[in-house]
Amino acid sequence: MKKTLFTLFISIFFISCIFLAGCDNKEYIIQFESNTTEALETIKIEDIDKFTLPNSVTKEGHIFVGWYLDSEFNNEFNGLVEEIYDYKLYAKWQANTYTIRYNLDGGVCENLIDSFEYGDEVILPIPSKEGYDFLGWYEGDKEVKNISNQDYNLIAKWSLKTYTINYDLDGGVSNDLINSFKHNEEFNLPIPKKDGFKFLGWFELVDGTLLKVEDVSNKDYNLCAKWEILSVTYRFIDLNGNTILEGVCNYGDSLTPPSVDKLYDKDYLYEFSSWDKDYSYITEDIVIKANYKTIERTSYFIKFYVDGIMILEKEVEKDSKFEEFIPEKDEDDLYRYSFLAWEETLGEEDFFEFGMKVSEDKVLYAVFEKFELKQRFTITYFDEKGYKLVNRTVKRGECAEPYEYTKDNSLRYIYEFDGWYFKGLTDEFDFSTPIYDDYELYVKFNKTELPRSEFVLEGKKISILGDSISTFYKEGSPVNSYYSGYNEYYYPLYSSTVTSVDLTWWQRLITQTKTVLGVNNSLSGSSIYSGDITSRINTLGKNGKPDIIIIFLGTNDNVNGYHSQYESAYESAIKTIEKLYPDAYIFACKMGYSPFNKYYYTEEMRLNFNNTIENLAKKYNMGVIEFDKYQTKENSSLYLGDALHPNANGMAEYAKAVIEAFEKYFK
Repeated sequence: MKKTLFTLFISIFFISCIFLAGCDNKEYIIQFESNTTEALETIKIEDIDKFTLPNSVTKEGHIFVGWYLDSEFNNEFNGLVEEIYDYKLYAKWQANTYTIRYNLDGGVCENLIDSFEYGDEVILPIPSKEGYDFLGWYEGDKEVKNISNQDYNLIAKWSLKTYTINYDLDGGVSNDLINSFKHNEEFNLPIPKKDGFKFLGWFELVDGTLLKVEDVSNKDYNLCAKWEILSVTYRFIDLNGNTILEGVCNYGDSLTPPSVDKLYDKDYLYEFSSWDKDYSYITEDIVIKANYKTIERTSYFIKFYVDGIMILEKEVEKDSKFEEFIPEKDEDDLYRYSFLAWEETLGEEDFFEFGMKVSEDKVLYAVFEKFELKQRFTITYFDEKGYKLVNRTVKRGECAEPYEYTKDNSLRYIYEFDGWYFKGLTDEFDFSTPIYDDYELYVKFNKTELPRSEFVLEGKKISILGDSISTFYKEGSPVNSYYSGYNEYYYPLYSSTVTSVDLTWWQRLITQTKTVLGVNNSLSGSSIYSGDITSRINTLGKNGKPDIIIIFLGTNDNVNGYHSQYESAYESAIKTIEKLYPDAYIFACKMGYSPFNKYYYTEEMRLNFNNTIENLAKKYNMGVIEFDKYQTKENSSLYLGDALHPNANGMAEYAKAVIEAFEKYFK
């Protein structure tokens, strides 16, 4: 039994040794990346000492550097290591380098490429040489256009530059034009000729400017000839050799002859007939004489002079009489003039007697009596409302000085002085005009409206122009409308709900907007058409100029049948308000629905009136208060105390309508 166990142990030990010995013979595997088109076989060996690297691998245009353990060639392979069995080796190559040597033959070149590697794409540089054109790079007699993988010794080849000249003779001629020249070649530009012209030189257009070319340099030219036409003198003379017309004209011009006066002596008239030379094509200095025909005289000429100027020549038949001629003479700075008589000799008082027979030519000189003129004049300046500002006195013939006048900007407008104008503000006065009369001048300002959004309503003054709907008068009331007489106000006399001024639409407005009431000129029974509307408008500024004016008129115009007059009357009222209160904002009220149907009142006309108000508001840049949206046919019974006048509820709605209009207008 013991022997058997021993035998089994020995067998197991022997088998284990054989197995362990087999584990020590592990295989080495080496793969190759040649980085060429040639693939290398993988090597598998067990004995590390028997490993050799392949030595037959090649790559065109490259030198083999060595084997590396990585594709980035950071770790060079130095042989197999016992502990490492798997390898991948990468071949590293260095491209061949080639050289280029240059002979520029006097030229210059930047960025010369003196070397390149195998496979590089090389573009040869283009050198330059003053006065020469580059023909190409040559190696021996052969032109090198493309670079291949080899060394080069290149020579630059040149040809002397040739420049061209183009000529624009502008009608001239030349037989010795030079059309081309070599670099630095010396020569003279030709001198062309043109009949009737002087050659000024050759010119070239440079950057839009025509410059004269004095000397030719090394460049191409586009030359144009410049010419000056030759001048000749001419003179037209009369029978006695006196010059009628003279001047200078261009060579080849055709002259326009002057008109020729008749000549006279005591017995004969000499009348022009022709000229003694042709003047249709002038090529030299010329004197042209008038030819005349002789006619026996049958009349004489009387010449009238005022201050050395002939104002009239009168032909009178021989031995006849003629009527006296009365001249006028304009006033000057000091005097006006009244004609006295004609004298035959200036200053001798030998006055000519009209009614005598004429037997010869006469020259008569006017004699005037003079009267002293006004020497000082008044310029009156007015403001934009027509009120006189100041008088200024100006001496005769002098210029007036403009009066310095400014206008403060308002809450609504910026004012810029435009000038002084004649009445109507259409024609501006020219202060460079000498003064010979009195003038009235009116100032004109240009105004620019400020943004409405900057307008602050609180604390502003509001005035109202209205009818009975906007009235309230009661003894002891803190605020009343303007009129207190019989039938001049409606509230609170005829209203059971509007018993306090605080219940009126306008006082509600004042309270809620924290504004100030200027004047409420509302009058029962009033209309925009009838009554003294201008006087009522004048009262709106009684407590200081208003910032806002509200117009609420039209109901009585409808009742009284002022249908056709309403628009023109409303527009006239607007113009009056704008004249008296130019800085105020104007608001026009549209009328709410009313069941009233007496007299001439119609619903159609209410709508027409409201449309008129809309149109005028657009025309005059006014705000619109839309009572018609708050008081409608559907709710009028809730808001009216009678057929026309709102109750307290209606007054509250009216106040809302005004506040809404303000918010919309001043947003």
